[in-house]
Formats: sequence, structure tokens, C-alpha cells
Amino acid sequence: MFVKRRGLKYKFILGSIAAIVVATALTTTLLLILVDSSPQHIIIYLLFASVFYVLIGSTLILFLSKIMVQPVISLTEKVHEVRNGNFDISIENKSSGDEMGELFEGFNAMVKDLKTSISDLRAEKEKAELYSRQLYDSKAKLEAIFNGISDGIMVINRDFRIIAVNPFFEKIMGHPPPELVGHHCYEMCHDGGYLCQGCNAIATFESGRYLSSMRTVADKAGEKRYFDVHNFPLRNEKGEVQQVIEYVKEVTGVIRAREKLEQSRRLAELGELAAKVAHEVRNPLHAIEGAAHYLLNEFQTNNIITTFGTLIRDQVARLNKVTSDLLNYAKPMTADLAPGQVVPIIQRSLDIVKHHLEAKGINVRFSYPHELPLILIDGRQLEQAIINLVVNAADAMSYCGQLVVEVKTLESPSNGIDEGIQIAVADDGCGMDDQVRKMMFSPFFTTKEKGKGTGLGLSTVYGIV
Repeated sequence: MFVKRRGLKYKFILGSIAAIVVATALTTTLLLILVDSSPQHIIIYLLFASVFYVLIGSTLILFLSKIMVQPVISLTEKVHEVRNGNFDISIENKSSGDEMGELFEGFNAMVKDLKTSISDLRAEKEKAELYSRQLYDSKAKLEAIFNGISDGIMVINRDFRIIAVNPFFEKIMGHPPPELVGHHCYEMCHDGGYLCQGCNAIATFESGRYLSSMRTVADKAGEKRYFDVHNFPLRNEKGEVQQVIEYVKEVTGVIRAREKLEQSRRLAELGELAAKVAHEVRNPLHAIEGAAHYLLNEFQTNNIITTFGTLIRDQVARLNKVTSDLLNYAKPMTADLAPGQVVPIIQRSLDIVKHHLEAKGINVRFSYPHELPLILIDGRQLEQAIINLVVNAADAMSYCGQLVVEVKTLESPSNGIDEGIQIAVADDGCGMDDQVRKMMFSPFFTTKEKGKGTGLGLSTVYGIV
């Protein structure tokens, strides 16, 4: 018990002294016995005693070494296992009460704590990897939403530099997003070194409030484009506005549709008024036309009456055409559909305007397949549309022009089955520029000389089709 409570150093010292005492006592006792029995062999006995001393001493030293060194070797092996990642080990403490026992207890406690710490670290690592994956997924979703929105989103800092921008802004600023990020927003908007006049981002940075406005921008072609601009503040942890999100939605289509709706409303009112006026004017015109016809028949030899009578008749005819156009445009176009052939209707329409075409020396080429299917048509409206197209084409051509009216069937590209009929009216006139092409179907729009057109011909055709 006394030895166990001592330190390792004292164990070694006491064990060595005890071994020496035991070896000396045994050797001396044995030597005395042998010398007593045979004094003449004392030298041999002394040599034997020396050898015995060496053997006993060596044995005791090896034994003590094993007792002292073996725990250290075992500890070293355990340390190597821990270094290789094996934390499910421990050292059995057979030396409690000394330094080696404390070392074993400390080693076991250290391995246990290390195992717990590594387990905690692995758990935290797994959590971190999970959070990282979730963050990556969230970032990918936000980027997909950010880039997929059909409206413009731009983030700017207090220096008015673009931090982030989605692809829509390329349509507005003419630069792809990589070229926009890092530059001042006003440089990208108007290539100038000054802030945009009336910029809501300035007010949002100063007030910290959401602001919105409508901006008008002219594109490269000079066409006006309209945008709803919304500015939202982004605050830091101190509540200070650090960045501004600018959300831009193009409303050009809505504005144009609203303008067209308003124009249509006004035109409807105008058409209704014009129809009433035309109806009231028509009756007096018939009377004037009848009087002019009577004067021309009764006073054929009077040159003055003949000249002015002819003038009155021609002007009445022109006014009748204007009133007819107004009435046709104003009345509702309800189709009375029935199966029929288009060729007879087109031929009848050409016969109606034949005199007008011959007066200008216009050559007409009418082509169509020999067999055409019956289709649902409103013969009266189709005739009116053909007449308006032919007259409009004739007015656009100079003397001796070429007018082509072509009918052909439309076949499905997949199965070759007839899907309908196409009627094309072409002329070799001056053609139309882009501005005229945009306005060609607008009511009362005409390129003809004053007094020679009402601007309702193609508009009526558009309404019929």
C-alpha cells in the first residue's frame, strides 16, 4: 500500500533497492553454505556468485523495465490509433495513484473529450453543408426569378452605381447586364456625367420612402416608350438606406391601347354624327341631281347651262360617294354568311369598276384555279371590300398601270388539305412607306389630293375582314 501511494520515481528506486537486497541476501546465503561445505572451491563459488549476481540483477532490471516501460509503449500505440482516427479506445489504468495512472486517466479523458468535440464538429459541419446547400438553392431560385421577370429590376448604391441588374434592362439601355454592373446608372441612361432630372432614386435615398412615377424615353427610331418606375429602399441593420431597388415596367402597349381606345371612341362618335349628316344631306342631293339632269336634257344647246349643269352633276356624284362611304363605315357590319363561290363575286366587282379602270388605261389580270371549294362568305361585304381595294389600287397607279387579282387555295403544310382561299390584289403603283403603312387602315387617313378621297376605303375593308 505504501508503494502504490508513492510516485513512479519512488517506485523505481524502491523496487531497485529491494531487488539488490534480495539478490545480495540470496547470493550471500548460498555462498556461505557452499564455502562451509567445501572451502577449497571458494574461487569457483565466488565466480558462481558473480554470475548469479549478474543474472539476478539483469532479470530484476528487465522485470522493472517491463513494468515501467510497457505502459509507455501501450500509451504510444494508443496515441497512434487516435492519430489514425480511432477514438473508440481507452487504456486500462493498472497504475492508479502514480504519475502513469494520472497520465492514463488524462489520456482517456482527452480521447473522450476529443471524440465528443469531433462528433460535435461533424454535426456542425453537416449543418453548415446543409445550410450552404439551402443557401445555394435559395440563391439559384432568386437568381432565376430575378433574371426571369419580364420587367426590369436594378439595384443601385448611394453612389448611383449599378450593383445588380436583370436582362430586361438590355432592352432599355442597349447594354447586356455584365456591361451595366459597376457603372453609374445615369451614364447608362443618357451617356452623361450628371444625374437624371426628376430621378426618384435620389428622393428615396433621402426620404427612405417608396416612390413611383412614369417616365417617357425615346428609342433609337425616335418612337416614344412609356415606363412605370418604382423605387424601393433597402436598409442596413441601423435602418439607413444603403441601396435602392428600381423596378421598371414598360407600359407602352397599355398607353397605346388606351390611346387607340380613346381614338376609337371619338371615331365612333364622329362616325355616328357623320352618318346623321350624310343621311340628311342625301335627300337634297337627290333633288339637286334631278334638277341638273333636267337642265342638261332641256337646254342641250345652251353652252352655259350645259357647262354648269355638268359641273353640278359631277359634284353631286362626288358628294353622293362621300355620303355612301360615311354611311357604309358607320353602320354595323354583321356578316350574313352562306356557302358560295368567290370568283363570280370578284368578277362582278371588277365589272362595276370597269369604267373607272378603263378611263385610266389600266390593264386587269384576273387569275384563279378552275376548281375552288365552296366557302362561307358574305357576298355583299366581299364585293364591297374588292371594289374598295381595286379603286384604291387604281388611284395609286399612273396611266396604263397593271392590276393583278389572284385567287388561290391555301393548303396545310402537314397533310396538304385545303384550309381556305386567299384573294390578293396587287398593283404597280408608288407603294407605301413605313409611316403610311402604319396608318393605312386608320379612318379618314388618305394620301390622295384634297377632295379626291375620304380615307374610308381601306378602313372599311379592314372592318369587313
